[in-house]
Amino acid sequence: MEWRFALAGGAGTLLVREDGGTALLTGELPDDRRGLYKGWLTGEGGGRVLLGTFLPEQGMLRLHRRAPVSELRKKGAWPPAGARAELVYPSQNGRHRENTPLPPGWERAGEPGRFLGDPLLKRSAQGLKGILVRRRAEGVELAIPFSAGGALALTPLVCLMAPRQLGGQSYLCVQLDKKGWPIRPGADNPNAKRAD
Repeated sequence: MEWRFALAGGAGTLLVREDGGTALLTGELPDDRRGLYKGWLTGEGGGRVLLGTFLPEQGMLRLHRRAPVSELRKKGAWPPAGARAELVYPSQNGRHRENTPLPPGWERAGEPGRFLGDPLLKRSAQGLKGILVRRRAEGVELAIPFSAGGALALTPLVCLMAPRQLGGQSYLCVQLDKKGWPIRPGADNPNAKRAD
């Protein structure tokens, strides 16, 4: 069985397909560069289930998930009745001025790609401005600016980012080990596992 739901006023879609007790969910939105979008599935039972984050892929924002139908049913989201895409973290789109005072312990990242170990992340970081870096015993922490009206930088890392206010500005922060690989949030020791 298959369902198709309109997202973003018909500009995007969420396709839901049942395959042997598993729901295969594929969402697509135009990349409006306004920030970070999350996808939700709503059910005839009145439930609502977070599907995850739309990530940039071939010029669009896409979401790919698999979920057991039994779990969706328990949460009241099966059979599906609708879907939503919500802007949850508006981006700053480079509006952090380069001459704003730095929070204590932070410096401007310059070329943030040099701190990243993954080639995809290095490419995503090319030309980014306004990113801050703080050196830590286990590696570095990057602070990526965001607010309403612009694109979110380094979107592939968003699930590992934590929102913070630094010097009166909004940032999403991610920790990296000494080789430039993301550290799971809450991992405070140098032996914490990489999030790869």
